[in-house]
Order: sequence, then C-alpha cells, then structure tokens
Amino acid sequence: MNTKSFYNKTADKYDLRHNSPTTKWMRLREVKLIKKYAKGVIVDVGCGTGFHLKEGMVGIDISEEMVKIAKSRGKNAVIGSAEELKLEDNSCDTVLCLFTTLNLCDYQKDVKEFHRVLKDKGVAIISVASVWDKDKKPLLRRLFFDSDMQIKTIRIYGEKLKFSLFRKKEFVNLFEKNGFALKHFEGMFFLQKPRWNLFEEFTKYQKMKLKAEKYLQFLNKGSAMYFGVFVKK
Repeated sequence: MNTKSFYNKTADKYDLRHNSPTTKWMRLREVKLIKKYAKGVIVDVGCGTGFHLKEGMVGIDISEEMVKIAKSRGKNAVIGSAEELKLEDNSCDTVLCLFTTLNLCDYQKDVKEFHRVLKDKGVAIISVASVWDKDKKPLLRRLFFDSDMQIKTIRIYGEKLKFSLFRKKEFVNLFEKNGFALKHFEGMFFLQKPRWNLFEEFTKYQKMKLKAEKYLQFLNKGSAMYFGVFVKK
C-alpha cells in the first residue's frame, strides 16, 4: 500500500496510535528543537493531524483525511506532496519534517525541495528513524560497529509499507550533499529502547534512562531516532 492510501485509510486512528509514552517523549524533544531553532515563515511538511502547527504556520500533508482532521481543529493545513511542494522558491525561513516522513517518502527529492523553498540561511529541522530502531543489537555493538542503510517492509494495522532506515552518516550526508550545513545533531532512544505500539507508561527506571540520554549525546550514533538541524548554504 502506498503512503497516501495508508494514511487516508487510518487517519481516524492516527492520534490514538501516537498517544503512546514513546511518542510523547519524542515530541517533547521536537518541541524543544522547534522553540530553539525555528524562525520566520514556518512550514511543517508531513504535518499529520497538526500537532506542531501553531498560529502563522502552514502544514502540508499528502493525506486528504489527515488534512481534514487538522483543519477541523483550526489548523492551517493543505494537501501536498513532500516531493513536489507547491511553494515558491526561497519563500520559507524554516521547514519542519518530523517523525518518519523522510523514512516513507522519496527522501532525495524531499531534501532538494526543502533546499528550493528555503531562503538563504533557512533552517530545516528533521527527525528520522535510524537503522537501530529495528535492530536489536546491544548498545556497545551499535556504537563500535556500523550498519548499512536499510529499506524494510513494516506492518501497521495489517498494512505493509516500505520504510527507509538511516545510518547517522547517511542522514547527515543526505543534507550536506544537497546544499545544507549541519548545525545541530542529537539522538534519542539509545539507553532506553522505544516502545512505539505499547501504551503502558515507562517505569521509573526507564524514565531515568530517558532523562540521562541528554547528557550522553556522544553515544548518539547508536540511537533509534535521529534529530538534525540543517542550515541552507
């Protein structure tokens, strides 16, 4: 099933599926990055039902049903593809592309489009699932051994989707080869593994590990999620 059909079919379940403790922890990190680095005219590519959309921001999503939900909440969202953004050249100050949009799309085209629509010195704030999201190797092995980028088939609600999983080097190079400079990089879920489909709260011990991660960013290569802030050259 293609991405658009999947999200149209499951739009009514999207918020419930992402109401897990894992997603809540991840969104706290995303919100901090947005507050710190986002500026000016902000566009959220792959906005979903509009979680990150604030007043003055524009959301773009390929799913008509997702956009319909976002609009019903008073969000400024339009239908569109990340590979062909209906935006003028050099028209945005910040592009957000968060939580697996690049994993599901043609990421080469996406990044070229981000570069096209951003002004000089514009900022792209990106998060992706890494190869370690699905790889269960222990932490030390993740730190000292590399892994190739992977394209896997994942199953959500019984539907199959092709899903690209990035290495840190490939993620950063993807942007640097397309006219961006890395400003900030960090990882998440390397001490504590994510639990995407579980709705039980993390234990006290698991929360301690999650809180400790921000002090151990030298370990970020082995994270299940990568966060990058890139500046257009």
